[in-house]
Amino acid sequence: MSKVFSLSDEIRQKLKILLATNKEIANDVKKLQDKFGMPWNEKMTAEEYYYLHQETAKLRIKHKLSEAFDFPLLEYMTMGNMENLKEEEKHNPFFTENKLTGEEYLVIQIYPETTIKDIQKAWPEISKKRAELLKINLKKRAKRKNLGRDLMAYRLKENGKKYNDIRKIINSKFSNKITCYQDVSKIIERLKK
Repeated sequence: MSKVFSLSDEIRQKLKILLATNKEIANDVKKLQDKFGMPWNEKMTAEEYYYLHQETAKLRIKHKLSEAFDFPLLEYMTMGNMENLKEEEKHNPFFTENKLTGEEYLVIQIYPETTIKDIQKAWPEISKKRAELLKINLKKRAKRKNLGRDLMAYRLKENGKKYNDIRKIINSKFSNKITCYQDVSKIIERLKK
């Protein structure tokens, strides 16, 4: 199975090229790493990390890079490279979290580098994550063909009618015939789901 080259992968690739070919960016990154004791300073406080993030954003703006570079730059600053990250730890530009609560939510961030193909490639993951976050069922939505008939059967059962009587009433009023009383039971159970 071939791995999809995502927008996140593309940004990392561009950043690697910039760090190798643009001495000014490479020097600015090195200065920030030295200032904060990077790569990886285990003694860094949350406040220092926040300040590092602010400084990284300033560096990105200085070099006219889009916001898509924020997280990869921060990864590089703290880890020294981007190869150490496991796939599931890589920043996904389509998900973010509330900085105050840590609660994750879905966004579709559009950067100058974003193309419609990026969104289309990521859509299965976006859809799956959306279902998890919002607790929705991804089954295809389908319009019920016999809703009126099914609701009538349900109401008749609620009023105490027997399945065979319901079948007879439904068959006299609707063209979609119910062949046996067991079908009435199935219809009512489907409505309850």
